[in-house]
Amino acid sequence: MSNTTTLFDSSGVPQPSLLELLAQFQVQHDGTFSGIRAATQIAWLTPGKLRSEISDDDDRAKLQQYIQLFEALGFVEQLTAEGVHAEYMIVGAGKKTAVENRLAFASKQWKEHNMRFRIAVMLGSGRPLQTDEFDPLFQLSNEAQMVCRVYFDAGSAGKLAWEAERGQAFSASHFPFAPKPEDRNASVEDCVAAWLRQFKVQPSPVICVFSQPFVVQQTLAVRLALGPQWANVQGIGYGAVMRYGLRTYLDNIAKQIDVEYRLAHP
Repeated sequence: MSNTTTLFDSSGVPQPSLLELLAQFQVQHDGTFSGIRAATQIAWLTPGKLRSEISDDDDRAKLQQYIQLFEALGFVEQLTAEGVHAEYMIVGAGKKTAVENRLAFASKQWKEHNMRFRIAVMLGSGRPLQTDEFDPLFQLSNEAQMVCRVYFDAGSAGKLAWEAERGQAFSASHFPFAPKPEDRNASVEDCVAAWLRQFKVQPSPVICVFSQPFVVQQTLAVRLALGPQWANVQGIGYGAVMRYGLRTYLDNIAKQIDVEYRLAHP
């Protein structure tokens, strides 16, 4: 993940911009990795909601006050990786528009940045669809079905550069299914674990496609779920959109601190 920035260095020292953010929000901590993790899990984590559900208009209006700090922490600008060649491209699940945009971004990376992969992995779970995700033409009941439909539609419309170049539509795609846990939505880690169970895959280079401000957190979650044998895992994603507000960014930082801590303390 040379194209991304973590919040703590290899010695567990936090970035100065993270310490500044903690100070601005008056989050009390002892300065240690574990202490900052514990404090932000209480202060910033918003459990039980999709990321798209966390912020309202008032919360979105507050974001600009802190946007420079979030830029310094690497959560705003798009992340690309020139000339990356991987065995698997993992595309994160989410709301229908997010999946469509991630595929469009990946197609652009193929055309303009020489990104290459052999197998597309479309993560999906048993999350029930929301009203704005329904398609009256198809009887879709969950996220995994919707993700499959989005990929099929994009390929049929000639929007996927790799399908057009191969001339063999959908010949190399994985559509794993992660059941929805009773008490929460399925996480990226749940979805990757489902992929490992359902497909015969071996440790190989991976490129992950997400979107800001979540690229690093979700790519690290993929790495954690894959395990240390998968040494080459990179993340890319398009720039942050304005529908996410301050609480969404803070929730994401709490999640990233947690996954960085678990990677550093297996």
